Amino acid sequence: MKITHSVINRVDPNRTIRVLGAFAHERFDANLAKIPNFEFYCLPIEHSRDWDERKAPFPENYFLSSEQVLEYRDFDYVICENPLAHYPPLKHISKQYNLPIINIWHTNAPPGWTKQDWDNQPFANDTHVFITKYNELIWTGQSGQHHVIDHCIDTELFATAEMLGKERENTIFNMVNEHGLTLFKHLTEGLPVKLLGDSPGISAPARNLEHLVEEVATSSIFLSSSLSSPLSMSILEAASCGLALVLTSCSGNPDYFDDSNAFLFSPSRPQDGREYLVNLLQDKDMREEYGRKARERVESLTTERFTDKWQQILRRR
Repeated sequence: MKITHSVINRVDPNRTIRVLGAFAHERFDANLAKIPNFEFYCLPIEHSRDWDERKAPFPENYFLSSEQVLEYRDFDYVICENPLAHYPPLKHISKQYNLPIINIWHTNAPPGWTKQDWDNQPFANDTHVFITKYNELIWTGQSGQHHVIDHCIDTELFATAEMLGKERENTIFNMVNEHGLTLFKHLTEGLPVKLLGDSPGISAPARNLEHLVEEVATSSIFLSSSLSSPLSMSILEAASCGLALVLTSCSGNPDYFDDSNAFLFSPSRPQDGREYLVNLLQDKDMREEYGRKARERVESLTTERFTDKWQQILRRR
């Protein structure tokens, strides 16, 4: 019989934690990989996908594997980053090997989702980690009952144009693979834009992470027209690069930004978003002021804070 991980933690609190899972979000997973003494074994389950090194380098402590690894290596957890798609096969493994499963929620609930829907799900009583308070509320119908761990941002990697020794362009940046593309086109018609993203006929993806950082940092305004993301990582990256933010006032955006550090508008009043964009394009001082404020807001979302919170879960005694 295996000794429980809680007992082992008391004997060796710095031991390596090993988890099984599947790929979902490269830059999130790259941050997760920074947890000290942590190893992640990725399984090729249905609906999983290959790691895209254009989005982030493959971490040294991530390993491509198969279920056969369970025959010769002990594990502590199963982590499911896409519960609606990956849960059944990962839950099967967790039951078969008596491993606790942790579900990470990166998205908002489907339209019409209710607390009753949550309570009726097979995963309702598992351990859950949400990326915003709003995200927890929209899925479970209540707040404060589960773990909420903010994203983190490397403000040295996602640097400002000044830090990179580059000049900014007076242009609006967007990652067009996020939701709300129709609204984005409406808001920016006739305005200077710079687009990145794997959207054939519209934009090409960044060649690599360095290229992405440079393209973001040399822009001056970031527009998020997302209507459903609890908090897009691209918003935090743009803020870290010192871009003035124009954001929809829905989902998780107000959990992090307000009128003191960004321009928020209701999707039902797109004219407000358009006005913010035009004013920022015309006023360099305003762009720079709100770019500084945006960066100041995300400087507290450190990697150390992120990994400390995760260790509180993974090394529970």
